[in-house]
Amino acid sequence: MSYFVLARKYRPQSFEDLIGQEPVARTLVNALSQGKVAHAYLFSGPRGIGKTTTARLLARALNCEKGPTPKPCGLCAACKEIASGASMEDVLEIDAASNRGIDDIRDLRENVKYAPVRSRYRIYIIDEAHQITKEGFNALLKTLEEPPSHAVFMLATTESQKMPATILSRCQRFGLRPITSPSMVQRLEWIVKQEGLKVERSALEEIVKAAGGSMRDGLSLLDQVVMFAPQGARQDAVRELLGFLPRETVDSFTTVLKSGDPKAIIAQVIEYLEKGGDLSQLARDLQDRYHLVLQAKAGVEDFPGENPEDLAQQAQSYTFDELERNVRGLGRCMDEMKRSPFPQAIFEVFCLRLSQPGIDTASLLRRVETLEKKLASSGAPASYSVSGPPSGAPAASPKVSSTSSFQKPAPISSLPPSSAPKKDPQASASLPSSSRVTLEPPEAETPAATSVAAPVQVKSIGIDDEQLRAHWPFVVQEVHKGKPSLGASLEDAEVRLTVDGALHLVFSTSFNMEQVKRKQDGLSTVLWDRLGKKLALIFSVDAARQRQKTIKFEVAGESFRNEEGVEEIVNKEVAPASQAPERFSVEGEVSSGDLPPVENDPWIKKVLGHFPGELEPTDFGSDKP
Repeated sequence: MSYFVLARKYRPQSFEDLIGQEPVARTLVNALSQGKVAHAYLFSGPRGIGKTTTARLLARALNCEKGPTPKPCGLCAACKEIASGASMEDVLEIDAASNRGIDDIRDLRENVKYAPVRSRYRIYIIDEAHQITKEGFNALLKTLEEPPSHAVFMLATTESQKMPATILSRCQRFGLRPITSPSMVQRLEWIVKQEGLKVERSALEEIVKAAGGSMRDGLSLLDQVVMFAPQGARQDAVRELLGFLPRETVDSFTTVLKSGDPKAIIAQVIEYLEKGGDLSQLARDLQDRYHLVLQAKAGVEDFPGENPEDLAQQAQSYTFDELERNVRGLGRCMDEMKRSPFPQAIFEVFCLRLSQPGIDTASLLRRVETLEKKLASSGAPASYSVSGPPSGAPAASPKVSSTSSFQKPAPISSLPPSSAPKKDPQASASLPSSSRVTLEPPEAETPAATSVAAPVQVKSIGIDDEQLRAHWPFVVQEVHKGKPSLGASLEDAEVRLTVDGALHLVFSTSFNMEQVKRKQDGLSTVLWDRLGKKLALIFSVDAARQRQKTIKFEVAGESFRNEEGVEEIVNKEVAPASQAPERFSVEGEVSSGDLPPVENDPWIKKVLGHFPGELEPTDFGSDKP
């Protein structure tokens, strides 16, 4: 006689044996007792939790000689054949993975009209029903909705979300749940006792943890454990068989990560690999450990197979933010290791990240609240604003303003003369002469806003204008690599620091400004990588840099109207800007009569030297060709 694996030998034979599915069993028992049997059922849930078993139990209850009954006898021919899974004329088990097409469903429709041969009902158990094709489902709809009175359909699926809504609406749906750990441990202990095996409870708890709520997986693992240690299975033997790392290894890694020593961390990883360790398994075990510590810190006390006292002690050395970061970080680490050709480097990088001390968000919030209370009690202003036109802009240009809400310890006007901030000549030179600082106290304290003049001083952010301009070409170059269009617009920008340490970008055209504003996230990322600073960005257009005159000239009898082309030819092809002789310039709205003689402009002469012809100025905005 062939060996029956435990998963088949101990398959439930009655509704009372269904472990962890009491609501489903109770509903079916009541329906059978009252004679209210539906024509179609759908059982869904993860693998190995009893979907097909429930369908077979229902089939036995319907076709038992003493039925329909919630307690089939188990002795009649129908009960024995259904329990063994043997094919018979009246109970057909169909694998939808291999019988999924429209032709298979058509055959089913043709056969369903025939009455059962020996039993009360003709039952169709369709396993993995979600794999039926769209056409097959459409062919099944009418039959499933109004089958013959002797036909009952039972569909089982692990992916109910793939089932069409039209099919779901024609079935009574039962969602089976993963089996809880205590219920599964209790069931395994009963089976071990029935079989006369020697397996420690701690070993069974490790099996349940690996099974993940699937009773079939748990029984299969128990079969393996019994073969691995026939004389008696202990927890260490089970962990070794299942591929779990020894607890000492996991504890050693958590200790060295907590120390924050990069050299020790890298050495520990190398030593682990030299012993033939699997980094993916180590990442999984570390994630499981941090998860358990997180639960212990949250107050959970029941940990199957674990020492609650050890977990509680470890929880005291971590914050919730650190544990959350470690659990999430190891999840990302495992994902990246699967795609990387060099997983060791990925694992080491994540280990170094996890070794850094975490930020206690709650503590920071408390400190901010304390500062706000102190500032409110001292009458300090809530915010300040800096307004004024950009450097070099005419007085009639629109005002460029920026607002920041960082807190200051006291109003500038309240400082004694000796402690008043000194004006920084370099900082002031890079800012508009008409800039002013306006202090705005909270409305609750002062009903009317007040303005206090104060010296302009750039907020200390660890970088000045000179350093910013030195780094700026490299920033533009780096942006060009990832986003060429953004880099082209940035070349038009002049950069400077505002008094509150923000980065002010001044453009000559509104188009370039809008292009950069729409893609400023990419610029902020490059600035952070290059400068290590998070700078607020302010955008404006300098009207003085905009061209206020369009020049028309004729070359070789043809007309060209090109606002930017003339300057590009002069500056880039004729001579460098540093050696440019003085030439005429036009600002504002002028007429052609106000222009100086163009023949005297040396740059125009250079252009005419390249393109012989006559140059003729024309009015700005003229509609003439």
